[in-house]
Amino acid sequence: MNNPDSVQAQPTAIGVDYFDMPGSDKPYFRCSVRKATISSPACAHMWREAQTAEGLKAERLEVCRLCPIGAAHAGEVVTATSRLFGSMICPRCRRGTTRMINGTRCVSCYNREREFMAGKNAKGTAPVKLGPLYPISVSYMIDGRAQRYSTNLARDLMEPMVSILRATRGNIAFAFLGSYQLRQGRLF
Repeated sequence: MNNPDSVQAQPTAIGVDYFDMPGSDKPYFRCSVRKATISSPACAHMWREAQTAEGLKAERLEVCRLCPIGAAHAGEVVTATSRLFGSMICPRCRRGTTRMINGTRCVSCYNREREFMAGKNAKGTAPVKLGPLYPISVSYMIDGRAQRYSTNLARDLMEPMVSILRATRGNIAFAFLGSYQLRQGRLF
């Protein structure tokens, strides 16, 4: 490199081959995931952005979120997150959306929920597009700490689980009560 101390000034990742680019004092490397040549400061910047990105920006930086090389360049440690973290997927219908109401469900599911609560739709008849909603609780662990999530209105067990995965950073493990509920034919 032009300046032999420039690699030492930037955090480096183990097992990465760095090289210099003419006219630049930054260390560069070949990112096999992005199939691009990137400077280590640019890599660190993308990794930091990926940690807080939401929506379309999160999708663009999804490959950077759990990258150990990006974390090393940023001088950090990788924090585990779900692929759903920060995504615009409705927990109730599990479809992608561009707008979430209270960050918990898409506009369509919100409207169906209001119809369910009122007992009638816009025509004044009983709602038929959404089945019944139930109170559901889910036990889970984040990085070894036990947590409980409860909701008054959910379509199924997956809804609170997707909500947790969309909003929680860390190693998440869900707990179930076992085969008793499966023998009874119940999911919650």
